[in-house]
Amino acid sequence: MMQEFLKARCLAKFKFKIFGLKRSGNHAIINWIAGHFGSGEVCFLNNLKGDYLKSFKKPSHRMDSDVYISDIEYLNDTRCYIESYEDLDPEFSDDSIIIIRDPFNLLASRIKLKSKKPNWGIDTSCVFREKLRKYFRLAITNKQKIINYNFWFSDIDYRKEVSSILGLEFSDKNLEQITNFGRGSSFSGIEFDGKAQLMNVLSRWKCIKEHQDFIELINDDEIVSLSNKIWGRIVD
Repeated sequence: MMQEFLKARCLAKFKFKIFGLKRSGNHAIINWIAGHFGSGEVCFLNNLKGDYLKSFKKPSHRMDSDVYISDIEYLNDTRCYIESYEDLDPEFSDDSIIIIRDPFNLLASRIKLKSKKPNWGIDTSCVFREKLRKYFRLAITNKQKIINYNFWFSDIDYRKEVSSILGLEFSDKNLEQITNFGRGSSFSGIEFDGKAQLMNVLSRWKCIKEHQDFIELINDDEIVSLSNKIWGRIVD
C-alpha cells in the first residue's frame, strides 16, 4: 500500500504539503483546492505526523467528498496529491503551503473545540501562543507560501489570486461545502454545509472576551503587533 501512495505522489502534477494550526480553516481550504480537480483526481492524506513514511498506514475511511480518494484502485488517476500537517512547526519546500488565521478568532474556535473534545489535546495557552508567533513571523516574510484564511473566506479576488499562485484555473466549486474532517465547524459542526459563507467566522472572538486565555492573548504585545501587521486591528 505504501508503494501505491508513493506512486500517486510521483504521478501527481500538483503536490501540496499544507501546514496549519488546528481550526485555521485548513479543511475548508483543502476542500476548496480539491474542487479545482475532477472526481477521483485528488489523493489527500489527513493530519500527518512528522515523517509519516516511517509509520504509514492506510487512511481508515473514504474521504467525504467525491474528489477525495483513498481507495487504491483510483490512485493511478491522481492529478493532485495533498498532505496535511496540523499543529506542527511549518517547513518550507517547493510544495509547502502555510495557512494562517487571525489569532483571536482562531483561539475562539480552539476553545470551543476543546470544550467539546477535551481529550483531543487542543492547547489554547502558552504553547499555542508560541506557535502563533512562528506562523505569523513566517507569514510576514514569505507571503507567496501563505494562504490567509480571513482573506480567503471573505474575498473572491484573493481566492482567484491564490488559485493563480498555485497554478490552477480558478474554481469556487467547493467553497460552500463543510467537510466532516475535524468535526466541521467548532461552533456549528456541519450545519452550514452548502452555505458555509453564512458562517460568522470573522467575529467568533466576541464569544470568549472574558476567557483567561483570551485575556492573556490580547496582552501578548508581540502577537498583537504581528496580527495588526497582517490583518489590521480586529479586537475593538
